Amino acid sequence: PAKTNLQGSPDSNFKDIYRRLNDYASVTATFTAANTQTSVTHALGRPPVGFQKIMSDKPVSIYSDATALGTRTIIRLKADNSNVVATLRVF
Repeated sequence: PAKTNLQGSPDSNFKDIYRRLNDYASVTATFTAANTQTSVTHALGRPPVGFQKIMSDKPVSIYSDATALGTRTIIRLKADNSNVVATLRVF
């Protein structure tokens, strides 16, 4: 069978995958009011494509209903509970 030709060398492909998996910013966000947009500053240096809640001091679902998730320096999020502090991974 013919071998699949990858773009670039296998070593450069693995480096690109590693970089993408490790290209995130950890942030602490405070949501004072439930279901209200909060702009959280991040150091990603590019618009984020997603986020993951790592931990919070209360049970909470964090979500975004913004058309644009964020910019090079902020991510726009909402929480379904008030007075919550959460640690997030922004990627």
